[in-house]
Amino acid sequence: MTGFEAFRRGVLACCGIPGIGLSLSMVGFGAIARESGLELWVTLVATFGIWGLPGQIAFADMMGVGAGLPVVFLSVTLANMRMMPMIVTGLPAATGGQRLSFLKRLIMAQFMAVSGWVFIVNRAHIAPVERRPALFAGFVFMLMVGGMMGTLVGYIAGAVLPPDAVRVIVFMTPLYLLMMTSEARQNRSRGAIVLGMAMCPALYPIIGDWAIPVAGILGGSLAFAAIGEPAPVLNPRVGQADD
Repeated sequence: MTGFEAFRRGVLACCGIPGIGLSLSMVGFGAIARESGLELWVTLVATFGIWGLPGQIAFADMMGVGAGLPVVFLSVTLANMRMMPMIVTGLPAATGGQRLSFLKRLIMAQFMAVSGWVFIVNRAHIAPVERRPALFAGFVFMLMVGGMMGTLVGYIAGAVLPPDAVRVIVFMTPLYLLMMTSEARQNRSRGAIVLGMAMCPALYPIIGDWAIPVAGILGGSLAFAAIGEPAPVLNPRVGQADD
């Protein structure tokens, strides 16, 4: 398989639930950014440079209320801190274990958001190990195109549609992430998703906004403690491409 073929496979893999879901989410962000008073070019730069919806929304909110740059930077950093575990676990899969330059690894880490992480840890086998950087590049390239287009559409639509009608699209993110994580193969992973979703509504009246992280931690911990998994079996497809 050539590098171009691996890149093409990544592009095609994005043309479905990942691309559509993220594009719709960015439509909501575009509308929120416009309502916050951001200019179009700033909104597009925020999508490209931050590349994480919580951080982008924090950026729009902080800029909208006139916060100083240090406060904006800190807010975006804390909002996107959740990406760190995905970068640590997903980057080796995206690089195929190859020793790439620092700049290449930095660029790959920048675009290792939830969508890219789920794709590369579940679908890395569709390309040989040495072609996985190209596979990942094709996927995130198409994802970025869809994200930028969604941001532009949302920003423009925010001028002609009721704000609430456009902003509600941002809630497509939890739905499409649920659809993507449903591909998890381990019972523990599936159990963590189910338990976390069940606990969050129950905890919200008690601890408010802390319900989301607490439910995630408790749900994941309980699932991994209570649900057993069979001994790992070597997957002969790992490191091999599909015919």
